[in-house]
Amino acid sequence: MIRVLIAGVAVLFLSAGVIVPLSRPPHADTGIAVSGQAPATDLVNAQRAANGRKPLRRSRALDAVAAQHARDMARQGYFSHTSPDGTTPRTRARRAGYRSCLMAENISIRRWSEHEVISAWMTSPKHRKNMLLRKVTEFGIGEGPGGTWVMMLAKPGCR
Repeated sequence: MIRVLIAGVAVLFLSAGVIVPLSRPPHADTGIAVSGQAPATDLVNAQRAANGRKPLRRSRALDAVAAQHARDMARQGYFSHTSPDGTTPRTRARRAGYRSCLMAENISIRRWSEHEVISAWMTSPKHRKNMLLRKVTEFGIGEGPGGTWVMMLAKPGCR
């Protein structure tokens, strides 16, 4: 087994709405053992298990909404959870037919692999908090041009 090494974080978008440069740890070790470049679901769920959380299901619907937002940010040249037309993550998901009672979103710009961006998000307290939310049950992730990444986490339905 190979220990997962977290790639350094150049820039991450934090909830405050600004791009913040972060230090670049040479090889931060998460202590999570996975084999090679684990698929996103395996990596996310290994992180959740190590933190006492239930596993998430990968949602094709959330993958599609995340990828669309990543492409839109790259195409229109913005970097935000809110689109220039004012739509939010929940609004974008709802327009795609995905209903949820809880929605969180992580975004990043860096030419990374899916594995690297998930690992980097785990080193950022606000992104990590989203990925470890107890009430979410599904997630999706998408990449746009220029290394624009979006992860959506949600609890679908809710009555």
